[in-house]
Amino acid sequence: MLAQDILGKVNWDFEAPDDAALALSVLQDFAEQNRKLASDRILRCIIFVAKGDLDVLDKAIGLAKTDYRDLIVWAEYDEKYERVRDLSTPFSR
Repeated sequence: MLAQDILGKVNWDFEAPDDAALALSVLQDFAEQNRKLASDRILRCIIFVAKGDLDVLDKAIGLAKTDYRDLIVWAEYDEKYERVRDLSTPFSR
């Protein structure tokens, strides 16, 4: 089961109910098939970079499978490679 903050962020970012449902399904499948990899932090990174775009969501999941560290850099660091957010903590509004 996905964490409450992740569910809320998906429903917030993916405005169309069908898109949100698909995003949640894709995330749930990823989490079930990659139990060791799919920590809440990685799931938050995926959702953060997707910004409500299903194509970017797929790209982020692919990157997580290839090298999760690159995904973390994409989500948590700026262009100067300085950490600007910590997605190991829950999303808040």
